[in-house]
Amino acid sequence: MPSTTYAEFGHDTEAHEVAEAFADGIHGKTIIVMGANSGGIGYTTLQAFASQSPAAQRNPRGATRIVNVTSLSPTVAGDRWSDINFDKLNNDLPKEERPNELLLSRWGFSDVLEKSYLPIEGYNQSKAANVLFSVGLSDRLYQKYGIVGIAVHPGIILTKLGRDFGTDMEQAVSDMSN
Repeated sequence: MPSTTYAEFGHDTEAHEVAEAFADGIHGKTIIVMGANSGGIGYTTLQAFASQSPAAQRNPRGATRIVNVTSLSPTVAGDRWSDINFDKLNNDLPKEERPNELLLSRWGFSDVLEKSYLPIEGYNQSKAANVLFSVGLSDRLYQKYGIVGIAVHPGIILTKLGRDFGTDMEQAVSDMSN
């Protein structure tokens, strides 16, 4: 599937600019949006797209989909509602919000409860947010436009996500995959 980055779009880009730029190119296609936070460019672009989408107007309800890419992380990510900015030590969180210490130790992390932020937990939370975004998207767009929000896990693929892993973490990941 082709992918393109447009340098002319940035944090100051308005949703209507994106919708206008791609109106012909996205006609009748499934659109993949990554990193679409509520109130941000992705969300407002999706709103603009949905309100002007000929595909949503002519297709049966549910046939027009907006897909968010996620991972397996939401299956292990806890809900950290009391401390979304990772300010508190993990040990000071309510028990049900603490990270999975056993799983993280397998990733090579130590003293998990004595830390407030672990990069892998930030990643896990962001991927869980993608799932919640898709659910909220369906809640907001399905009744009005017939558009469904979906979150998918593309499978295990080689990426540069671990490019900054140290040798201990690389070994831990290798051990888990054997």
